[in-house]
Amino acid sequence: MKGKNRYAKNICILVLGIFSFVLLCLLAKNYSLPFLQEIDAKILQFMVGHTNRHMTAVMNIITFFGTIGGVTLILILMILISRFQKEMLLYSVLVLFTYLINGFIKNIVMRPRPNVTHLTFADGYSFVSGHSSISIVLSVTLIAFFVPKIKKDVLRNYVTVFLCILPFCIAISRMYLRVHYFTDILGGWFVAVTYLCILYFGFYFITDRKRGKTHDK
Repeated sequence: MKGKNRYAKNICILVLGIFSFVLLCLLAKNYSLPFLQEIDAKILQFMVGHTNRHMTAVMNIITFFGTIGGVTLILILMILISRFQKEMLLYSVLVLFTYLINGFIKNIVMRPRPNVTHLTFADGYSFVSGHSSISIVLSVTLIAFFVPKIKKDVLRNYVTVFLCILPFCIAISRMYLRVHYFTDILGGWFVAVTYLCILYFGFYFITDRKRGKTHDK
């Protein structure tokens, strides 16, 4: 029964990964379609029309947690809490590798950023949103490998809720600060899901090999 459940789980994750990758490719190629541009323009106009000083300050704080500095700070904190466990060091490297993937995609697509006044510093190209992709990868990684080690149930629940909400808050902050279109956010999410599915099968393969060696002994 466990074998069937695992097989079904693997199939679902494989389909999800392929589906996300296909959507990423389609979006990268077709973000300039009229109906997508209209969606991007309307959301951008909404953000511009609802800008105020206090909200801008809040959004700049939120968006910090999607920067390489913010993500590195969180990972260092997790490494210290886990007392420098090798697994946590590996997970941190895999999370930060997302930045290389984002940079690679940005330089292929070369989409200009929104042609409005940005409310925070942003260089490079617009598609995909690196903040959106790495925040998803970071949250899922921590929920899967770090949160279960928290002994107190209440604290574990609070941390899980925070990590579930954080990526969406960061995504909103990137649009509010006028440095990304909505389709950039979607692209970032597709990158994250595709990458996480690849990591899942990587860990699955390694775990199966270790079990096989243990069984042989």
